[in-house]
Amino acid sequence: MDESQVIKESLRDELNQFDIYLWKSLENNNSRISEILRHAFKVDGKRIRPMLVFLVAKCCGEITPATYHGAVTVELLHMATLMHDDVVDEASTRRGQPSSNAVFDNKRSVLAGDYVLSSALRESVKTNNLEIIGIISELGQNLAEGELNQYSLVNEIIIDEEEYFKVIDKKT
Repeated sequence: MDESQVIKESLRDELNQFDIYLWKSLENNNSRISEILRHAFKVDGKRIRPMLVFLVAKCCGEITPATYHGAVTVELLHMATLMHDDVVDEASTRRGQPSSNAVFDNKRSVLAGDYVLSSALRESVKTNNLEIIGIISELGQNLAEGELNQYSLVNEIIIDEEEYFKVIDKKT
């Protein structure tokens, strides 16, 4: 078992609870949105972002409901950017499965990504921490700026190293 699996196993209970919070944050009464979200979230990611949130919370005190809302916030923000990236990059697969835009078309995929982004912002409010809300809002802006910068550089034959690192910095 590698280190990431050891960490994941040590956070098994928290990650199980995280999944409950995650799916609750995506509940809605629109069958079209639900269908796209079920598809987009069908293949679980590595959950690195929520694991980092839980590890930091454990180091600094304890895991509270606000911790779960924060973990869901970062995962939803990540997922929304992936859904939007797949449209921009014209990707046909994500994590070895057909991407949302390949299955549902670009317009519906972007709108579902917007729904996920809005859900992330709603979850950030549930942390009751204005600093976290501000950080998440700024992060969303930086991610979009990084993606726009990357898109602008697509046709550049030679990319300036400084520009390259600016794109990476904004997107990570």
